Amino acid sequence: DRGLNGGLSLMHLGRLRKFGWHEKWQEASRKFFERNILLMQADQDIFNIVIDLNPTLYFRVPCEWNVQLCAKTAPDCCPIVWPMKGPQELDCVTKPQRTLEEAFAFRPNMARLVHFTGKDKHAYLEQTTQENSSLDGIEERLTQVQMKTRYGEVFRAFQALPLTCF
Repeated sequence: DRGLNGGLSLMHLGRLRKFGWHEKWQEASRKFFERNILLMQADQDIFNIVIDLNPTLYFRVPCEWNVQLCAKTAPDCCPIVWPMKGPQELDCVTKPQRTLEEAFAFRPNMARLVHFTGKDKHAYLEQTTQENSSLDGIEERLTQVQMKTRYGEVFRAFQALPLTCF
């Protein structure tokens, strides 16, 4: 068991301060280095020790908010849909602002936060051909390769957005 993946971490800073976070992470660091020489997972190793010692700090978010593209079991553990909109479908300047409810309308199994946790990210982002790019991702559950391809498509679309969108 390697612990939790820190891909998505939501922290209530006020509660962490009251909890004595500064002392807790230092204590966790001391315990970690009693048994280890290197932080293999960087700060994630320390977070895992703190959470292991204080499990009430941990709140599991739905898997759609932490889709990890390195895990070969991701499509089985968290089957998702991922609707794709191309840059031509985005209009950041002239469309009226939607309400938060409209902007974040819940669709079961829709990817909310997707990230790579492996070393192969650049290989997918540099791909010039996209496998199964005809999938709309609205109803179909995506495979591992399809999720990585969709990630590359979204990344390239994001890079193409005009700065006026921000």
